[in-house]
Amino acid sequence: TYVATIFKIIPAFVVIISVTNEISYRTMRQNVIDGLSKWEFIKSKFALVLVLAFMSTLFIFLEGLITGLIYATVSYPELIFSELEFLAAYFLEIVTFLCLAMMLGILLKRAGFSIVLIFMYTLIFEPFLTLNMEHNKWISEQVGWLAPFLPIRALNNLIHVPFQRYVFMEIQDYIHWKDILIVLGWLAFYLFAILMSLHRRDI
Repeated sequence: TYVATIFKIIPAFVVIISVTNEISYRTMRQNVIDGLSKWEFIKSKFALVLVLAFMSTLFIFLEGLITGLIYATVSYPELIFSELEFLAAYFLEIVTFLCLAMMLGILLKRAGFSIVLIFMYTLIFEPFLTLNMEHNKWISEQVGWLAPFLPIRALNNLIHVPFQRYVFMEIQDYIHWKDILIVLGWLAFYLFAILMSLHRRDI
């Protein structure tokens, strides 16, 4: 699941293109004229988010199951279905990230700009910011405690890097409830921003 989260940017592109095409080609406007409410539009796009997240999670589950059955030396059910909470955390991470993508698509209305922004923010801007917040002495003393609450860092904190276990280093091999609450807070914020943006916009 940790490796799979690296590729969450790909379904985010799908969501952004879907949302911005609705706006650019005035499909959303025509649907509203034909009787579709803004709330129903949001529900349809959120359904797309859930479908993409579910398909990604199912793919990871089947990939792990098949690989495990091929290469594992034991196949007890309690071992096969252990630690499934990481799949749930992966699903939550994908849903939240795709809602961020949907929010940017609705606010910015341009697919190219939205894709570049989410790509740059995810891979460059926030990592650089959190690096300074944690390792720059002056910044760390002032606002270092805010780093775990930033949107991408909050998502990354759900599933920690697992590879140190192979060199006998200690890792966090569980999902912390505090990390889940932070991500749920961002998810609620994204959905609220989407709802308010469409509510106030004259489409």
